Amino acid sequence: FATTQRPELETSWDHPRLPSVVNPWNVKNRMAYNSGARLAWQLGSRQWDVVHVVFPSLIGAFVIAVCGWRRIPVYCSHHVDMDFYAARYTRFKLVLSFGMFMYNLLARWPCERGASVNAAPTLKFLHNHMR
Repeated sequence: FATTQRPELETSWDHPRLPSVVNPWNVKNRMAYNSGARLAWQLGSRQWDVVHVVFPSLIGAFVIAVCGWRRIPVYCSHHVDMDFYAARYTRFKLVLSFGMFMYNLLARWPCERGASVNAAPTLKFLHNHMR
């Protein structure tokens, strides 16, 4: 996340290193799995006009909850058609069911209930994704 437009004002708190794992489908990217004290501190201690959360994300539910508590508008952008790709690349039905339940729990349902705006590459994808 970006906390300032002026590099001379940045501190180590402005770019926290969140615990993350390598994305198995794109090894050049890492996915944060624990939002950590720094992100919580930034969301709680500063005034924000809007918070943008990019999905799929493992920390989205936390961010949306904190922003809802603080009355900060949340813009969620959805970049992967999880229904299509999960079904296509997951061989075992039990693993697919569990994975989609966790995705719904951590991403889809919080976005449906807590985001100010949801966006996707196409309107059809957005309607199918957000139900």
